[in-house]
Amino acid sequence: MIKEKTQTTRKKTSQENGEEYFDDIQEKKSSRFSKKGKTRLILSALLALVIVLGAWFVFQHVASDEYKQKAAQKEVVELIAKVRTKMILPTNEEPAIFDITDPAQLSAQQAFFSDAIQGDKLLVYSKTAKAIIYSPSRKLIVNVGPVTFDQDTAGTKVIESTPTPSAEREE
Repeated sequence: MIKEKTQTTRKKTSQENGEEYFDDIQEKKSSRFSKKGKTRLILSALLALVIVLGAWFVFQHVASDEYKQKAAQKEVVELIAKVRTKMILPTNEEPAIFDITDPAQLSAQQAFFSDAIQGDKLLVYSKTAKAIIYSPSRKLIVNVGPVTFDQDTAGTKVIESTPTPSAEREE
């Protein structure tokens, strides 16, 4: 619906003996938006466009494989640094890191996982044959033990670890 505005203006019609005469003229403006309204609308549309494009670029960056790899590498470095404050780690290799998602099932298979909880991390150093369970939530080393690798029929490695009686637990 288009609103019609009536505006009264004064128009100088004549000037006699130093006196000015004005006639009131009524003009009808049929406009949907005033100039201010149009400017605000355009600026709002541009702002919305900038926000949408910015969000799209950020999403593309976060969803990229390169970003995910960098984030995972950063997480590994931070985890190793935290564990290194609790014990001396091998420096000649990077560990394979696994999330412990079902500690009950793992502890039923191997006693090494008996004190682990969901969210703990398993660090496996294959060259030095060492397995470490670290709990980020409790900020302690849960267990340390030797690792043996067996080849099963499919050719994949199976990790077996047994707890060592001398493994110290920090509280």
